[in-house]
Amino acid sequence: MPEPQPKPGLISRGAVGFWFLGLGVLGLVRSLMRAYRSGVFEPDAITLLWLIGSILLTAMGALRVWRAWREGSLPRD
Repeated sequence: MPEPQPKPGLISRGAVGFWFLGLGVLGLVRSLMRAYRSGVFEPDAITLLWLIGSILLTAMGALRVWRAWREGSLPRD
């Protein structure tokens, strides 16, 4: 009887989620740097699009990581 394979870790299960999360956070930092470059929050249209896209990418990455974590914490039969 073959031995059961060990479950993959959270890093490997949620690799795409961590990638999206990292890119989203970097995008948020970049868009906020651009929006605050004059000292006050003055975003132009490109900065707002970048900010909205970064927020969506961060949320999607966080959702993927959460789902991978939840999938790993459920017992398998």
